[in-house]
Amino acid sequence: MRKSAISRDTDAEEQRLQAHILSAQVKALFATYLSSSIAGAVFALGTSVLLYWLWPAQTILLWYGLHFAVRLLIPLQGRAFDRDPLGLTTHASQWRRRHAWEMLAFSVIWGLLPWAVPPGDNLDASALMMILILTLSNVGAPSLTISMSSVKCFVIPMTLGLAANLAWQGTVLSSFLALSCLLNMAVTLHYARQQHESALRMIRSQFENQSLAGRLAQQVDQVVRSDTEKTRFLAAANHDMRQPLHAISLFGAVLERELHAHPQGVNARHLMGAVRALSDSLDAMLDVSQLDAGGVHATKSPIPLQPVLQSLGAIFAARAEEKGLQLRLRTSALWVQSDAFLLQRLVSNLVDNAIKYTEQGGVLIVARQRGPEVWLDVVDTGIGIAPELQQRVFDEFFQVDNPGRDRSRGLGLGLSVVHRLASLLEHPMEVHSRPGRGSRFRIRLVQASIPSLPAGPMAADTAPLHNAQLPKRVLLIDDEVSISVAVTALLHSFKVELVSVRDEAQARAAIAQAHADQAPFETVICDMRLAHGVDGLAVARSLAALAPAHAPWQTMLITGETSPDTLRRIQDSGLTALYKPVNAQALLNAIRVPPR
Repeated sequence: MRKSAISRDTDAEEQRLQAHILSAQVKALFATYLSSSIAGAVFALGTSVLLYWLWPAQTILLWYGLHFAVRLLIPLQGRAFDRDPLGLTTHASQWRRRHAWEMLAFSVIWGLLPWAVPPGDNLDASALMMILILTLSNVGAPSLTISMSSVKCFVIPMTLGLAANLAWQGTVLSSFLALSCLLNMAVTLHYARQQHESALRMIRSQFENQSLAGRLAQQVDQVVRSDTEKTRFLAAANHDMRQPLHAISLFGAVLERELHAHPQGVNARHLMGAVRALSDSLDAMLDVSQLDAGGVHATKSPIPLQPVLQSLGAIFAARAEEKGLQLRLRTSALWVQSDAFLLQRLVSNLVDNAIKYTEQGGVLIVARQRGPEVWLDVVDTGIGIAPELQQRVFDEFFQVDNPGRDRSRGLGLGLSVVHRLASLLEHPMEVHSRPGRGSRFRIRLVQASIPSLPAGPMAADTAPLHNAQLPKRVLLIDDEVSISVAVTALLHSFKVELVSVRDEAQARAAIAQAHADQAPFETVICDMRLAHGVDGLAVARSLAALAPAHAPWQTMLITGETSPDTLRRIQDSGLTALYKPVNAQALLNAIRVPPR
């Protein structure tokens, strides 16, 4: 069945190609119709005048009258072709046949010319006839080679008429001349055939290239549509997968807190460990998919390194402490040419990988100037990488010292994301490692001297938390019931009153009621994507304008979207952002009320 379908497609394509070739032939035949008619009429008139001057005879005038009548029909047929809207499509074969018949009639008339001259043993007349007719044949044939039927109809009758007249004279010389005419006809047709085949090859090649270009354009459009659909799918999957994971993380944190002194507390801790592993794997998979789909674009500008490095310290301090590792960070006032968000993601994956493969000692993040470059190093005292494996660590799903594919250690995508991001940002990267001694990943950045806006999203502080530092009342705008229930449960366990609403209208009503009750909110949390496509950032900005000047509340966003464009919008807003799934400790630290 598959072969039959392919054969049908091939036959249909060949039929379309042949139709295009036929249209091109007919178009070429009629393109010079008027000019060739005028040239032929002038040549026939000049021939008639010359012959009548040399051999006055009524037959010559009769011949010219016949020729003139046929010539009169040719431009009329040309105008008829121009008025036919289907001349190059449905009627193409008919017009090609009509052209051949007209060439036949025209050639027969020229074949009669030798017979119109008075008979007699006149060598001059024979030579003149040969010159005129063979010249016309040899000059006219190349212009008709697009159609061999027209060439044959044009060349053969006039040549045979001339040869027959010469042979009829019966002399040796005239017979030799007749044979020469036939030989000239054969050579003319031979070369006309070659030119015809060459022209058809050119036409076929032209239409094949056009067809190929058309198919290529269709494939490009299909790829673009596929990439667009893939990007749209990744964005939806990113949000939809992070949303339940965000709720699970918050509910798990509540259970972990409530079961802290209970024998089942160990299960709660295992649950949270699995949630963190799943979150890390989801981040890595989505990063790889977005990078491969071309959904991530770098916007490089001068950025300060200090905010990027400080945010890394805040993000990974708790994880390093859990493993008993030292996380040392040497902040730097250097500026580099890069994309703040993508650079932070790149270095975050390096630090995450370093902590994962380090059991004792620690991890160092340091930036140093080296000539026109800035070397950003992530150094660990972990298991190290053998020389033969130092390039394979950037392959998907490859993990050093994890042959059993222990999922608690992730999917092995972190360094694959690092490699893609480094290529996208055009930041060369070097790896130096010794098994059992540790590794150093170095990113070489171009130094920048022009200050720019601070880079990187604001990160939650990881300092020890006390209930006295938490706000008394929090307003949450989120249309997901599970998220509202989870955040309510978490904050209530810390004696924080939470008012949960679904949209901006309900939030404004809650703020008005709080003002009337003289129980203002100290923190407003808004989800980035609300129901019906409402932009949470716009809602958060609108609500922030309602805060009283004497008691402004802090406004923050929670989002499951990680596209660079979204991150830049959040950064430009100046609002604090938390990224789903939100760690309970990070959420509590983010809403902590600063000392007054």
